[in-house]
Amino acid sequence: MANGRYTGGGIIVDPYACMNDGLVDICWIHDENIMSLFGVAGMLDKAKTKGAIHAYDNQTTFTRGKRLRIDFNGLRGRPVPTAGWGPQLICIDGEGLQFNKFVNFETMPNNIEMLFDPKSYFYEHKSF
Repeated sequence: MANGRYTGGGIIVDPYACMNDGLVDICWIHDENIMSLFGVAGMLDKAKTKGAIHAYDNQTTFTRGKRLRIDFNGLRGRPVPTAGWGPQLICIDGEGLQFNKFVNFETMPNNIEMLFDPKSYFYEHKSF
């Protein structure tokens, strides 16, 4: 889940995302072959060095909306473990968030609050 195209130093994870459209953008990896360290590394390589061609590999789905709900219904073709599936992980701008059954996302355009001390910032960084 991201709000912009780029992450991690120029990797184009979601080439369809737009920062100012007021929508949440999600890149959903649904190919089980990617769900390993080498699979993710390969996809990120395509995203960074090959201009985001991973968008055309049919291994991911891109979606956006003002309100999105992601439900975890298990893994296709696998029986439910006796102890249940346990916590699931979703990545939001590089940070992991655990959830059990579902997670909701909702945008709140023009609703960001920031604390910023320009005097100390510009003095510390010797800008202006």
